[in-house]
Amino acid sequence: MMLRLDPFAYLPEEVSLRILSFLKLPEIGMCSQVCKEWDRLASDNSLWKKVYPAMNVEAETDLKKYLIKRVVQSQDEILRQAEKFVKESLPGQKGQFVCVFPFNPEFSVVIDLDLSYPHPAKKKGGRKDFCLFAKVLPKESPSTVNQFSTTVQKRRKLRKITANYPLDLENTCIRLAEMIHFF
Repeated sequence: MMLRLDPFAYLPEEVSLRILSFLKLPEIGMCSQVCKEWDRLASDNSLWKKVYPAMNVEAETDLKKYLIKRVVQSQDEILRQAEKFVKESLPGQKGQFVCVFPFNPEFSVVIDLDLSYPHPAKKKGGRKDFCLFAKVLPKESPSTVNQFSTTVQKRRKLRKITANYPLDLENTCIRLAEMIHFF
């Protein structure tokens, strides 16, 4: 007979969540599949706020569902998300769109918009949005991480893209640069 013990059953919930907060995203996903109680812990908003502290969402939002809606699996999906963000930005606004690579944290794609240039923003706050690239990319040493940067000033609007990307995403960065030139 095998005796099964749940270590989280003997710990306060706050301690269990703290332990989970040290895990990487794939490991949290595996923990959520152990049992219903672990799934409940892995879905807790306070855990997701620790995993993604920069998220600026309303307190009552279910963060796990919020993140799942932003998962992308292809380069074309990154482009669609970024294009939607740029199109929905209003005159006078500043904004930032970030593509996060949770499985390859050395990579990122960032689009900064300043649609109020050269005058200060007239709207309160700015827009922020992001997507999560859900595929594991080939590991590259930090010296082979490619860097991309472009700035466009058009019709008194300033747009900038910066990226640390794997070679696989080079065409995506070029297409993003073409997109911000167009808008």
